[in-house]
Amino acid sequence: MKLETIAQVIKICYSSSSITTRMNTIINYKLPKIFGLFFTFLIFSVFIILPIDVEAGDYCNCSPDDHGYVGEFPIAGRVITDAGAGWVSWQDSNAPQASSCTGGGATLADGGFTSCPSSTGLRVKIVDDCNTADHYVTQSNPQAAWWYSTCDNSNLTVRLENIHPDYKCLPFTIGADTFTPDTNCEVTIPDAQSGWWFKLGLKDILPVGYHEPNPATIPSCEQVTGWTCDGDKFDQPLDVHIYDGATFLAATTASVNREPAVGAQCGGFVNHGFSWVIPDTLKDGVDHNLHVYAINIDQSGTPNWPSSPNPLLTWSPHIINCTPDPWYKLQGASLYKNGAVNNFIPVALQAYDTDDTTDRFLIVRGTNPPRATQEGVVISGSNIYQGGAQVSTNQWRRQNYTRSLGYLGNINSFIEYVKLRKKFVVITSLADMESNTINIFNGNVDIGTTNPGQINGSITNAVLLATGNINLDAPLNTFNPGGNSIALIAAGTININSSVQLINGVLIASQVNLSSDVNPSTRELKINGNLITTNDLDSPLLKRDRTIWQRPSLFVVFNPNMYVNLMTHLSTIIQEGRQLQ
Repeated sequence: MKLETIAQVIKICYSSSSITTRMNTIINYKLPKIFGLFFTFLIFSVFIILPIDVEAGDYCNCSPDDHGYVGEFPIAGRVITDAGAGWVSWQDSNAPQASSCTGGGATLADGGFTSCPSSTGLRVKIVDDCNTADHYVTQSNPQAAWWYSTCDNSNLTVRLENIHPDYKCLPFTIGADTFTPDTNCEVTIPDAQSGWWFKLGLKDILPVGYHEPNPATIPSCEQVTGWTCDGDKFDQPLDVHIYDGATFLAATTASVNREPAVGAQCGGFVNHGFSWVIPDTLKDGVDHNLHVYAINIDQSGTPNWPSSPNPLLTWSPHIINCTPDPWYKLQGASLYKNGAVNNFIPVALQAYDTDDTTDRFLIVRGTNPPRATQEGVVISGSNIYQGGAQVSTNQWRRQNYTRSLGYLGNINSFIEYVKLRKKFVVITSLADMESNTINIFNGNVDIGTTNPGQINGSITNAVLLATGNINLDAPLNTFNPGGNSIALIAAGTININSSVQLINGVLIASQVNLSSDVNPSTRELKINGNLITTNDLDSPLLKRDRTIWQRPSLFVVFNPNMYVNLMTHLSTIIQEGRQLQ
């Protein structure tokens, strides 16, 4: 059954008139004149015995087809909007149907328009405040109206009963006063000698939807998702409000296309999904109780609050307990990135080790002189985001800056430069490495798995330059434990096994994989020297997680002594890298 969104009106009229006028009205409109005298005598006799105030249906300027009723009978019809001057009115189901439920029709109500709300058993209950008896306005005589006055001319309590379940009573006005029926469609009105009426409108349809996933699934720490729609206006995407307990977090709009099953519940419209990225500020290892509310609208698409509630979606709330994505920190270095810096630093952080501080900075100063005053600059090809943390004490930063990468963009060009301008040797094994020179290895180099798994501890001021990849593999835990000045340069990728947690050296490659065997690793990584690469190391590419999330996953300590010792071998690329580190 289609329900029109029309304010339905039921009216009851108060008036007084002479018996003769009422009788004449009844005779003129309702009875064949041949029976007029007999009927007049009958009515007059009844009024003498029982002083009932009766008037014809049209007496208060109602149309001849509108009627009020007396007694306690069901009104088997549907309320119409065109109720004239104040009558409980309906239309015969056999009469021609009107497009908006307002047209004329037959006088006897035994049905109603199919486009209007069904009101089987409709009746108005009248309670006089000084008379405990209940009076009902229902169907008794389809040619008579009901008139009633309170015993003390004060107030009446009235209630419309048995209205269609999809409808509710709306506020109505008498003169300058507005009266609002309660949820039972009951209201107290003054004993005015004029018309009063009930107004019916469709009940508000609350939004439906789900805060995903279902309770059997662990909620995501990445985003809040779900769908919602409102039967008052299926074609309008709803606003969604997200709270952490009682704290408002954000508003978003449910306008993302979803699967056909959602459309089946939303009037055929599938554009009712929503997705909200959980911010880093909620990833603090503390429980957060996420509530998702759909903003209720009326049939025009206007928000209904506060007259109607904004419902909590099914499966909401979700409790999340999330930790930050892997993050990094530098000491005494500079950071240059081609793209954006997305590195949320938690508020309650811990130092990585004694070389670190608890300052919520991307770059911290050294802990010992003379490095205690050293810090670099952060340069980004886009934006710099750290969740409110500073880049350093000095706040040296530059966004949206682009710089040529030179040799860092093509290590093979640097290899050709070395062969023309630098001292070097070609080796086939780590055992052949020499100090104070550049050692070129053709192909891939495995450090940690082959004999000799490490570079000889006596080698210093040396560069290992591979035309392929350099692989730092298990069971290696620390590369170059003596801390000698060594640089690793790869034309391919430097792959670091997750077992490696400390690297003493300068790493240079267009691509560096910080956890080549697993993603993510549960072990943090410290590089004492420097890291120069063109690939993105922000999460999730950082690949290094940690058991204590308050500490950085990657900590790079700039070692100026290594730079000084290796400057002769790397005068071109090291100068470029010093500005990009």
